[in-house]
Amino acid sequence: MRMISILAFAILAVTCINACETGFDSDQLVSQAEMTCLRNAGYTFFIGQIYNNGQVNQNGVQSIANARAAGYTGLVDAYVTPCVNSANNCPSGTQQAADAINNLLKTNGANIGRVWLQVLAGQWPDDPTSNQNFINQFAAQVRAQQPQFGILSDAESWENVTGPGYSGDSQYQLWWAEHNGIADYIGWETFGGWSVPSMHQYNSNVQLNSACSTTANQDWFF
Repeated sequence: MRMISILAFAILAVTCINACETGFDSDQLVSQAEMTCLRNAGYTFFIGQIYNNGQVNQNGVQSIANARAAGYTGLVDAYVTPCVNSANNCPSGTQQAADAINNLLKTNGANIGRVWLQVLAGQWPDDPTSNQNFINQFAAQVRAQQPQFGILSDAESWENVTGPGYSGDSQYQLWWAEHNGIADYIGWETFGGWSVPSMHQYNSNVQLNSACSTTANQDWFF
């Protein structure tokens, strides 16, 4: 496993003064007023869950629309927690992607840039080949409906879900889930063919600001 060099992080630290951004993600309904409060507190982007275990999440969809209405003009994305199980009684990756995106498109103002697929251990069956096929089906359908596609995962989860050494999806952006409380890429080690993540989910289920009531996950990107 190759660590990002100290020099690379030094360059990042200097550049980050003007270029790095902090945001949050949530599966809950976040009101427009709360979105405004958090934007004023320095949060610049939002990612809402639009689909969870076979059902659309209308709270997340509305939160995306609320973020846009509150003035989030940059990154506003969506993520999907898929239905995947060993009983094989879930819709295909193609169908779940289509259901999630089609529902999103029905909501005025819920405009996004990218759909992220959550790939975390404990949620997927012990069948790497089937899991790989699901991910690729899902990705193909997302890309067919215009939004960009990315993957939310961590090294241990990715290996458990897709099998050791699998790198067949490294062409997509990675949202790295590592809850170390540090808003940067320190501690990152390559996996799955990714040399560097596009974003870091660095805290889980925390109050984002003392002046705002929202509890959510914190994210950071450069």
